[in-house]
Amino acid sequence: MFRYPEKLLKSSLSLETLKKFSRLKKSIQIMKNKIVPAIEKPIDPSNSLHDPVYFRSMVIYYTCFMRALEIGQSFVFSFNKKHHLSCVLLTRSAQELFAWIYVVKNCITVSLEKNDLKTINKVFDKFLGGSKIFTVIHPNGSQKRIQPFGSGEVVSEMKEIIPEWGKDYDFLNEIIHFNHGGQEYYREIVLDRNVSFFIPTSYPNGMADLMLISINLMLEFVLHCEKDFQLFKYPDRLMSSR
Repeated sequence: MFRYPEKLLKSSLSLETLKKFSRLKKSIQIMKNKIVPAIEKPIDPSNSLHDPVYFRSMVIYYTCFMRALEIGQSFVFSFNKKHHLSCVLLTRSAQELFAWIYVVKNCITVSLEKNDLKTINKVFDKFLGGSKIFTVIHPNGSQKRIQPFGSGEVVSEMKEIIPEWGKDYDFLNEIIHFNHGGQEYYREIVLDRNVSFFIPTSYPNGMADLMLISINLMLEFVLHCEKDFQLFKYPDRLMSSR
């Protein structure tokens, strides 16, 4: 038996919360108006335009860009439809994407500063290799084992950098996982020996703000990172080795 409490049906969002929602939709519109470029895969090492670092950086960035746009649009739809669990899941995805692109950008920057081809390739292999250890077989018959970068690693790193971010991430996990916290989210009550669930049909401002701040942070950071990823190029010192 599902019942919807009147106090939640009549609740409304604050002006500040609505401003955050408008900010989110503005970011989505900016992203929708952008044209994702067709990046040419490097096939001629002697051609300076066929830069493998630039190509792989763009693959990483625009994959994140399209994922961020999808998360943002799906969140707006779910938010308007009062699909709370979907909103929480999407918010956690937004947090993970924010952490991932933040850590990836920093690692690429550090590897390029070292001007070491082996380190640079290892970093890109790690971030583009999926979530399982696997073997790459090259045309010359040589093999290379790839150890990917897991989402747990970037989340742990972000928790150390921004403790408050980590608390919000853990709170959302508590709702998503059907442990005690997840059950409490559905407001289980017992009346006359019958178990009923109060399913939220509106957003308390605190919960709405937490989600909107996370989504906005992800969208705005992805947009901000575009120029950084476009500047990633093969180090000049290594040009002769190509």
